[in-house]
Amino acid sequence: MAPILGYLFLVIVLVIALKTKILTNKEMTIKGAALIFLGAIFFSLSQDEHADYLRVYHGLWHLVIGYSSLYTWQSHEKEGEAIYIKDLFHKPVRKEKVFYEAFKEY
Repeated sequence: MAPILGYLFLVIVLVIALKTKILTNKEMTIKGAALIFLGAIFFSLSQDEHADYLRVYHGLWHLVIGYSSLYTWQSHEKEGEAIYIKDLFHKPVRKEKVFYEAFKEY
């Protein structure tokens, strides 16, 4: 928890010192922050190994943090298509061949 709070403190100090506005996608930032908060709750619940001997809460921590990384990564983009979790499993995967310079035929 200390690295997260340290990073948050650093961002606040830089915004105040540089007098700049952080450009983010607000919808994605709110979703990512809410999932991080939910993940922190699951992480704190997972610290009691007697009540959670199967480590379910710890597994939920990893799941929620994984989803939050999807949203927080997109929060830095002002433009472009937003990716939603529900859309990840319904779109067909497009396969493309990748050719590297070493494998090109001249």
